[in-house]
Amino acid sequence: MSSRWTPNELVRIKGFYPEFKALGVRPSLDSIIVAFLQKYEVYIRPASTSDRRSGGEIASDALLGAMSGATGDHELMADAAIIGNQKKGAAIQEWTQWKQWALNHKDFEVFRAEVMQNWENLSERLESDEFAEEWTAKNQALKEEVKARQKITNDDLLKIALPVVIGSLALSTFLFLIGNGRKELFNPQSNRSFGLAEIIPS
Repeated sequence: MSSRWTPNELVRIKGFYPEFKALGVRPSLDSIIVAFLQKYEVYIRPASTSDRRSGGEIASDALLGAMSGATGDHELMADAAIIGNQKKGAAIQEWTQWKQWALNHKDFEVFRAEVMQNWENLSERLESDEFAEEWTAKNQALKEEVKARQKITNDDLLKIALPVVIGSLALSTFLFLIGNGRKELFNPQSNRSFGLAEIIPS
């Protein structure tokens, strides 16, 4: 079943509703077993013959192959492959034993049912019309809060900028007036009006 929410909406919802943080895809039997074993402080990952190899394992094999090709010692590569297969076989065997232990445990079925019920309840709540209305209202309130913060920021900016502009204008005017007054003090002839007699040479 596909979700009514986009991946971005799900991220936002999980940010505001902590109960949805762990909600993901439907839990597999192996993931439930891993969680059950962790209750008993057994930390193990599922292993199978179809497990993909990590980049480090591939690089290690490439290096061994290059070394054995360069030295002509093909036994080195064969030994490394045998060791790798033995490790993988041991991991599969260990996982199988712990998986069987968990499946046979008297409390496992109750735990599994509880995990699945919790997942279904959360999924139903997330996809319900009631939650959609709740999220829409919360989202609208968040948008209004952001607008209010922006308005406060703009108002605060205006409160700061207006006195700065007025102060700058006042200071500029003051300096202009002082500057003109100095000119008259030091050069009294510059602003003197000349009469006609002074302009016409005699």
